[in-house]
Formats: sequence, structure tokens, C-alpha cells
Amino acid sequence: MIEDLACLLVRPGLESARLRVTARSDDDAEIRLAQSGRVGRAAAADRVAGWLGGFRLDEATQTLATGTPMVLDIDATFLDDLGGIDAIDDAMRGIDAAGPFLRIMTGPGADPAALIRTPTEPSSPSRLRALTASEAITLGATLILNDLGGRARPALVELLDDTSRVTGTDARVNAYVSERDNTGFGWHWDDHDVVIIQLTGTKHWRIYEPEELAPLRGWTAETPRGREALSILLRPGMGLAIPRGWSHRVSGFAGELSSHLTMSITPLRGRDLLTQAAADPSRVESAAAVVPIDQAVMNPLPLDDAALEHVQGVGRARLVSPAIDDPIKLASARSQGRDVMLRGSFTGGAVFADTADQNTDHVVLAAAGRLIHLPRRLVEPVAMLLTGVPFLIGELADAAPAASAEEIRELVDALSAIDLVRLGEQA
Repeated sequence: MIEDLACLLVRPGLESARLRVTARSDDDAEIRLAQSGRVGRAAAADRVAGWLGGFRLDEATQTLATGTPMVLDIDATFLDDLGGIDAIDDAMRGIDAAGPFLRIMTGPGADPAALIRTPTEPSSPSRLRALTASEAITLGATLILNDLGGRARPALVELLDDTSRVTGTDARVNAYVSERDNTGFGWHWDDHDVVIIQLTGTKHWRIYEPEELAPLRGWTAETPRGREALSILLRPGMGLAIPRGWSHRVSGFAGELSSHLTMSITPLRGRDLLTQAAADPSRVESAAAVVPIDQAVMNPLPLDDAALEHVQGVGRARLVSPAIDDPIKLASARSQGRDVMLRGSFTGGAVFADTADQNTDHVVLAAAGRLIHLPRRLVEPVAMLLTGVPFLIGELADAAPAASAEEIRELVDALSAIDLVRLGEQA
């Protein structure tokens, strides 16, 4: 019975479903799940606002690209929880220094490869030469740790999860470490919104107005920067929210090690809607053809409300938390007979799917790149998990009297297998 439930619950085939981000008005189960999804999103927005000095992502998401840069006051406790340069060192220990996650920018004539120790075994990871790398930093090199994700401290993972939940995007974060007046990338602008958190040291940020509103790489010329809009010394505990297209130049100070985090937020844009709608396999016959400019388009893209909602659902249904739980801690808790709190990690919120094999006994959700065929008797436990609040398995079971304890455990295991349930606090 349990194996049958597992096969029923989680299936591939996201590309064959029509996705929705709104519940059917005549379906109480979908309405319940959508309500829980909104509760979880609102709680995530509140947490982000608490960490970032009142910055409301839920209010800024649709307007950040058309707004102006904002200075943020980072919560002191949250800043401590991020771990500063100790956390960056910890994250670097777990990666291959010659791989894609570590980038070293050095001055003219310097060789970044000289900072990396070649492993004695071909299968072993390369490591950074600590002394050589530290000397390079003091001489002007910049170390960039890309896509911290699951290697970060829990506080940063929570920020990424909540930001993704609020914005419906795959939020990512890089760490930058440098000294002296090194300008890193020099003057440039990004085609995504960014949130900066200064961890240690001081950075001088000069930010310039864009030449045009919300420019995009590949669509907008690399135009000269506009007039200077902000010049600020960013110290530990301070942050910046910078809309895409606002060019900036960053420099440090000799004798002062500076480190900061840059979180990138790339919301769904018109270009993405067009690209995904044209490539939608369920509407291949309606895809737009490339035609000469003087010839009428006979088969335009079907950008009706349903198509736009589907594209939005596809993006949200692919989101997955980067967090990695602690299996040894979990094993220790279980070996001592202690129960464990579990909480949902539906980073994309509640996304509904309409499929050819759907029946009235089930609600179909789309999450983590899969379809979840959810029996209606199990809707309430999933609704509880959508809020992101930790629960005991027993509490989930109590909320679904029509389901057996075995079914609840199998539900949790099936969702955990696709990273939608995480280890919470221990009871």
C-alpha cells in the first residue's frame, strides 16, 4: 500500500501539464492549498523585512526595476548568524578550487592558477593555497565564491528560500572578498536586481542612473552611465538594493579586508514570457514563426491569460531550496528516540496542474520539477507544510483523520525525496 502511494504521489511530466497559480473557485481543496501558500509567502516576506531593515520584497518585486537604489539597515542578529568571513572560509573548504564555484581576479601579470594547490590524486579536489592566496588578496586580488547555496550558513539559506518564495525567482548569492582599492569588475551594470549585504570592512559604492529604464543584456546597448545618483561608504551591517540597469563602481581601502554578499533576483520578464511561450511543447502548433518584417504573421503567439499564467507557473514549479539538512543530526535524534520537527520547503508556493489523467479524487500540484498527484484526504497535511511552519509527523496525521499513519509517513518521505520537506527543530 505504501509503495503504491509513493508511485501515485510523485511523477515526472511537468512539461505535459497546464499549470495554474490560482485555485479553481469551485474546488475547496485547491482553495485551501492556495490560502496556505499565501500565508507562507506573507510569512517569508515578513522575515525578509525583519532581516533587511524593513525592506518589503513583496511590495518592491514589481517595482524594483523601475525604482531607485535603497540603503538597507541589516538586522544585527541576522548579520551575526551569517557568520562573516568565517562562513566564507567554511564554504570554500567544501569546494574544488579549480571548479566553477571559485573565481579569482588578480592584477595584470598575475596567475590565478598559482594560488591553487594541485591534488596528488586525479579524483581529489584542488585546494586554495592559504598563504599565497592571502598575500594575493592584500596585493589587490578579489576572491569570488559563486552560488553559495547549500554551502552557506542556515541564515543565508533561509534568506534565499524566502526571497525565492516572495519573488517567484531562483535567488542566488555570491560572496566577494578583497582589500585595497581594488574595483573588481570595474564600472558595470547588471541585468538583474541585486541586494548587497556588507559583512566586514568598508566599500565605497558609486551608483549612476541608467540611460534607459530597466535595460537588458543583449537587448540594450552598453550605453554610458548617467549622472551619479548615490555615493556611500558601506560598512558592516549596511546593505543596498540596486535595481537592474543602475551602473556602479565599487572600491575598497588599503589595509582593510572587505567582504560582502551579493544576492541576485531575476524576476520574470516580458522576454522570458515570449521565449517560454514560443517553446511551450503543449502549444507547438501555435508557436510563432520567424517571418520577414514585411510579411504578415499568420500564426501569432497565444499570449492569453492562461498562457501567461502557465509560464509563471513553470518558473515557480521548478524552484527548489538549495538547503542540505544534517543527516547525522537526524540519525542521532532518532537513535535517542526523539521525534523531529519537519517543515515544508515549497519555495515556489502552491502551483496547480491540469493533466490528461487527472481525476476528481486528486489535486495535482507542480513543485520541484515534478507533478504531485495528491489524494484529497492528504490535502490538509500538505496545506500545513505549505505555510513553512515546523510540525511533528503526529500533528500532520491528526489533521488528516481519513488517512492512516503509514500514509502520512509515506507522504512525508515522498515529498522529502524531492526536497519539499526539510528537517526542522528537534522536539
